[in-house]
Amino acid sequence: MKKKTKIILFIIILFIITIVAIAFYTITQYEKYTLTILEIDGSDIRAEETVDVPQYYYFSTENAKIKDINGNNIDISNLQVGNVVEVINKKDNSIENNIDLASSIKYLSKVKQIKVIDDKVE
Repeated sequence: MKKKTKIILFIIILFIITIVAIAFYTITQYEKYTLTILEIDGSDIRAEETVDVPQYYYFSTENAKIKDINGNNIDISNLQVGNVVEVINKKDNSIENNIDLASSIKYLSKVKQIKVIDDKVE
């Protein structure tokens, strides 16, 4: 292989590694939660995630993009108690406080997106 070809191949490989590293970094900067809205108070929301034991979350919609079930931008007034939403929060910006062994409250402080994934309110 010619020296010029080796250099070009090296640059292409380096470029691919850089792109993969940037993509990995970007993807791992956010956490995703699937929550059911329990209460809406202005721009503040209290929601629940049920796994084995219920976990409760408080977060604000102030800096978040809110989308409906079809991915269209909506206003907070379109959210309802009972909606199941997918909340994307920037990592390392939340504080977790254990109340007792059966439950915990997590404050999500850097919510970037809220998307309704089930809007059937019973």
